Formats: sequence, C-alpha cells, structure tokens
Amino acid sequence: METLTEIMHILFILLLCEISRSENCTKLDPCVGHRPKSDNGCCLGNQGSPCGVSMSRSCDEDLGFSCNQTIEKCEGKYNLTATDVGMKSLTLSWEDFKPQTYLYEYSIMLSTVYTPDTSKWETLQVGNDSSVTLSNLLPDTLYFMQVGTWSDPFKGLYQILSEVIMVHTKAAEFCIVNGNRIGVGQRFEIECEDRCICQTDGQFKCDPICSSSEKVKLQDPRYDCKEYWAADPCCPVIDCHLLKLDCKYQGENLPDGYQWTIGCQEACQCLNGRVTCEPVCSEMQPPTNCDGPVFRQDNESCCGHWECTNFNLTSNAVKLSQKVLLWAENVTFTTAILRWSFQDSDIFSKGELTLNYKNNASNTWMSIQDVIFSEKWFYLSGLSHSTAYEAVIFSSPFHDKITYEAGRTSFMTLKSRNKNLNVKVSLRILEISTTAVSIESRILPRYHDHLVSTMKILWSAASSQNISSFVSNSSSSLHTISGMEQNTLYVIWLEALLNNGVSINSTEVHFVTKVSNVISTGLPSFHPNIAILVSIPIISVVALTLLVVMIVYTSRTRHKRSKHVSEHSYGTTVTEMQMGKYQEFESSDASVTDEIIPSTITDLQHL
Repeated sequence: METLTEIMHILFILLLCEISRSENCTKLDPCVGHRPKSDNGCCLGNQGSPCGVSMSRSCDEDLGFSCNQTIEKCEGKYNLTATDVGMKSLTLSWEDFKPQTYLYEYSIMLSTVYTPDTSKWETLQVGNDSSVTLSNLLPDTLYFMQVGTWSDPFKGLYQILSEVIMVHTKAAEFCIVNGNRIGVGQRFEIECEDRCICQTDGQFKCDPICSSSEKVKLQDPRYDCKEYWAADPCCPVIDCHLLKLDCKYQGENLPDGYQWTIGCQEACQCLNGRVTCEPVCSEMQPPTNCDGPVFRQDNESCCGHWECTNFNLTSNAVKLSQKVLLWAENVTFTTAILRWSFQDSDIFSKGELTLNYKNNASNTWMSIQDVIFSEKWFYLSGLSHSTAYEAVIFSSPFHDKITYEAGRTSFMTLKSRNKNLNVKVSLRILEISTTAVSIESRILPRYHDHLVSTMKILWSAASSQNISSFVSNSSSSLHTISGMEQNTLYVIWLEALLNNGVSINSTEVHFVTKVSNVISTGLPSFHPNIAILVSIPIISVVALTLLVVMIVYTSRTRHKRSKHVSEHSYGTTVTEMQMGKYQEFESSDASVTDEIIPSTITDLQHL
C-alpha cells in the first residue's frame, strides 16, 4: 500500500512538472514577428528554442527549423547565426553550402515583414565566404534574414535557401539634430512648426504645433475666415464661419438650399456649395412569413409597400416548399425589378433554373434569357401598364424529367393616368457626312431621364415610305446612324415611351447628306447624256488621226515615184527587171495601203 502511494506521489510530481513546462509560454502575448502559434497556443520555436514532446513545444517549420530530439532544441539546416548585434550592424555566419561548381556569390535576403515570396526581400551579394558583416541597418528593428545560392540570378531563381532567422537590432540611445545628441524620449521643437520626440529607432516622430484643421478652412472658399495673433506666439487664432455658396451640378448653378429629386431614387440638396444626395426610400425587405410577397408601387408617391398574395394558379410543375423566395419591387407602368433569395443553397447543383413570366390573361409563360441567378435580381421591361403579371422560377433537376416550381410572385404595373409628366424630347444634328449623320437626343427638363422607359430613333428618306428605327441606349445621348445614300434628303425624329405608357414624339428634323468628292480609280461611270457628249469628240479625234496617216503615206508614195521617174529621165539605165519591180511595186500600192490603215487603227485603239 505504501508502495502504491509513493508511485502516485511520483506521478503527481511529474504531472506538475509537465504542466509547468507546457505553461512556460504566455498564450496571450503575440509571437515575435507576428508568427503563428501552435495548437496549444505557444509560439513556434526558432534557432535554439526548446522543443520536443516533453516540452510540448514545436519548431517553426515554415522558417526552416526542425526539432533535434536529442538535445530538445530547434535547429536550422545550415546553422545561420547572428552575432555582434548592434544598433545598425551585425555579423551573419553559416555553414558553407554552395555547390563546388557554383559560379555566383552568396545572396543575403532581408525583410522587416516575413513573406515566402523571395522577390519582395531586399538582396545583397556578399561574395563566397560563409560570413559577412551587415551595416546601415535601422536601430530597434526586427529583421528576417536568410542566405541563398542562385540558380538563375537574372530570373531571380534560387537553388538553395537556408533557414530564416529573426534578429532585432539594438535600440538607439539618442537621435542627432543639427549635430547635437537628443536622448531617447526627449522632446524638442523645430521653430514654430513641429513638436518632435526621439524614438528608440533613432528617428523622430513629429506633429504640427498648431492645429491643421483650422488652417484647412483658410483655403476653403466655403468659409469666411479671419486670422489674428493672441497670447500664443506660434499659433494664430483663426475664426471662420460658413458662407452660403451656390452649387455647380452637371453644368448648372443651383442656389444654396435648393432641393430636388432624381426620380424615385435620390433626394438632393445644395448646402454651402456642396451637393448631397440620399435615397428617397429606405430599403424594405419582404416579410418572412408572407406567401408570394408583392411590392406595390403607389401612384402618388415613390415609396411603396409589401403585400402578401395568395395564388390560385394552375401549373404542370410540382411545387417545392419555399426553395426560392421571389418578389417584385420598383414596379412602374412598364417595368419591374424581380428579386429572389435562395432558401436552399444547393439548388444550383441540383438542376437548371429558369425565370418565366406572363400576364394573367395569358396561358403562355415567357422564358427570360441571360438571367444570372447568382446576382439575385433581374430588370424586366416592355410591360403593359395596368396589367397583372405572374413570375415563376422553375427548377429542372439534371436526373429527373419533372419540372419543379421553386418560387412564385405576382405584381401589377401602374395604371396610366394619361399624363405626359411634363416631359419633352428633342434632337439636334451634330455632323453630316455622305452616308451617316450624328445626332444628340435630349430629355427636357434635365434630370428627368428616369421618366422615359424607351427612346426610339426613327428616320426615312423624304421620297420613301419606308421608316427605319432602332432603340437607343438610355445611358447615352449621342448616336450615329449610317448606311444612308449620299446627296439625299432625310427626315429624322425621336419617339419616347414614358413610364406611364404614353408615347411622345420630338419635332421632325430634315437634312441632306453630303456629295462624295472622291475620284474613282476604276472605270468612270458616266451619265447617258454625258457619254454621248464625250463620245462625239473621241470619234472625231480618231477620224482626224486616220486622215493624217493617209495623207502622210500618200505623200511618201508619190515622193518615191517622182524619184524613180526623175532618175529615168536623167538617163539612168533601167533594166527590164528593174522596171518589172517598179511596176510590181506600183501595182501593189492599193494592197499596201489597205494593210497599213487597219494596223494604224489597231495602234490607235491601244493608245
């Protein structure tokens, strides 16, 4: 019995020792260099730190340290050590690990923040020795340091990297100001500008002596300030009060205090030269216990309210219980925003989702394309005013032929009040070319763009009954229309569909496209009358050329004949053979002439 008691006593003592060992670390304090902690809350050890199972301490493997179980100490592979640590210098040494055929220098890497990306470290090339003294360091600064050998220094690639050690340089004992030593913690002033204190890193921390908030007002045109001196010799007294300044908003001057609304989205006001805007309505979420929530937009106000609707609809789809919460909001005369939230987060992985809608008078669902369900909203346009609509999200599982109804809602567009809302549209011509025209569309008065649902541009040649059109981008007021005929009279106008379902038109504008002055490089295309006028002088030139050729040829032939005759008359002996040749030549005059003229015509045609 006594033996058992002694054994229990020994085990209790060992347990207390183990607890005391494991609790040596202070779990509430951060680790040096903001390094992570182990599972038991202790900081991971580095060079020379105690480790092992009995110590319940681990080494920082990310920095390259492992536990030597024999001596229960953390060690690095290359025994990187820092000695002679001062305020601005220290000595690094390590075991030589460069390859025998290594062609470069050792690279020392330094950083005040640890990162595994070595490209963000400061690098120093220190030769081939396994020790180096570093200088120009900052006092009272923690450094991460490691040594490496290059694989490709031009690409910043390392072959071998040592462990990373943390070294804290000594704190400075003083700061130097104009050659004078200022002790750490000592305060001093630089004229009437700054009040400074000497820090342990040998640097100064300075703050302005005078408040800067009042000085800022001196440069602010919204304030009327007076500056005068009182008891303080450094800081003057600045007395400011706000002025009532006008505001500049989208090129217009607005008086101080002026208020206006931008649709039902924002309410703005001009206050002391600045424009501030806030939402007209606060965001309202649908009730959670509501079946088929519908957001009703009031006719006379911007902010609507939620209503719960009980559906009595027929559908071939199997209904799922609240897989998707679907509702409508910001319903106008022709538009609505459909929003949804997913009660089942895995619904994407179970099948394909589709968003459909129809009016209550129809039995056909319209499928909406290009819906991004992860965005949880869709802007629905082109609706009819005073019409009840239904919207449904269907889910089609990948391995099931049944279509499920995941969410449903209904809403009604606003009733038309047959008012044009005092909105007008106009256009003006900016530039005209041979085949295009650039225009600017405007909605009057300004800041009423939200009242226009759709803007359409229409144009037609004045001599044609065909009208061309396209729907413009509501966010842009500049448009270019191309594909027109040159030197043609056109008419162009705007057609705007307002949110209340009323359509208004702008005044028609007439313009003529320009005439092209580009010279064609191909064969010319003549007007028939011009072709006749041009062909007449061309034929005359050809005939005149033929006549000149015939006269020249006849002249040469007669000259030769006269030469032969003159030679004979002066007693020149002409043999019968020569006379025969002469007669042969004379008899062939007509045939030779016939051969020359066609060839001459051919040459002229080539010309």
